[in-house]
Formats: sequence, structure tokens, C-alpha cells
Amino acid sequence: MGKIQVIFSVGRGNYSFDSLYVRAVEKKPDIKLLPGAPGCISGLVDLRGELVPILDLHKKFNTGLTASSESDVIFVNTEEGCLGCTVDRVVEIGAVTEDLEIELPYLIRSAATEYVDEIVSYKDGLVTAINQDKLLSDDEKASLKKVFDKAKKKAEKDAEKKAAKEAEKAAAEAAKEE
Repeated sequence: MGKIQVIFSVGRGNYSFDSLYVRAVEKKPDIKLLPGAPGCISGLVDLRGELVPILDLHKKFNTGLTASSESDVIFVNTEEGCLGCTVDRVVEIGAVTEDLEIELPYLIRSAATEYVDEIVSYKDGLVTAINQDKLLSDDEKASLKKVFDKAKKKAEKDAEKKAAKEAEKAAAEAAKEE
């Protein structure tokens, strides 16, 4: 029995997420900056009413390239919640059989490559299978949480102010009608 993988490209490499964790794939959405976020975080996106941080995989993988305006964003479920990942493009969704999985060589395992689950032989090449729960380091998660919580509180205050202004306006219009 094989696993279904969402295979995507970033720079000159091909990578994949287990499709069980992929929530959505969208063309590059409107990303709002998130001041103070870790360098690999591009900002936030409103995904159907949920604020989701966007991870630039070019920065995370140190490709030396930047995401284009034609990039796709893959939204994956992690232990901490949803995370959007900017990729060059989704290549395909395909089944990978277990006998084609290759363990990551010990010599290249490090804290910097902790997110790599395994190397998968797929069609005519190799694909790096990514563990979405390990894409962000503990420091990046803590920093992002602090900034994200601050941005969320600001957004809530802004929404309250907007609602209060709308209520005042409605009350003023109701008073005029009387």
C-alpha cells in the first residue's frame, strides 16, 4: 500500500508532503506582512476566516531564490495549527510505495535538516519527503507565536473598534429617522 504525496518544487529540488496533512493548495494569496516574525515567515493569510502564517520555503531551504508571483501555497495541518508554505509549483499528487523510500543518510542529518522525513524515489528522480511538524525550529515557533498573538490581539481590537463605529453610525441614522 502506498502513501499519496503532494509533490512540489522549490528551486531545483522536488519535495513532498503526505496528502493526509494537506488542507488546500492555492495560487499565491494576498499575504499581509507580519512585523517581527522569523525571517523565513512571509506574513499572514486569511484562509477562510483563519489567520495562517506563510513559510517561504526558498528561505527555509536556503535556495538563494525568491518565490515568484506565480507561486503556489500549500496549506498543511501541523501539531500547532495550519501553516502555509510558498512553493514554486505543485508538480503532482501521486502514490509512493513503501519499497521506494530511502532513509536520509546519517552524515547529512542535522538540526537544519530535521524536517526531512526521508528521500523518496519517484518516477525518474528523488523527492525529499517533508515532515510538516518539524519545518519550524522551536525558536522559530516561539518567536512566531509571540508575534502572531500580538497581531491577533491587534486584529481583534481593530474589529471591535470597527463594530463600535458601525453601531454608532447605525444609532445615529436610527435617531435621524425618528
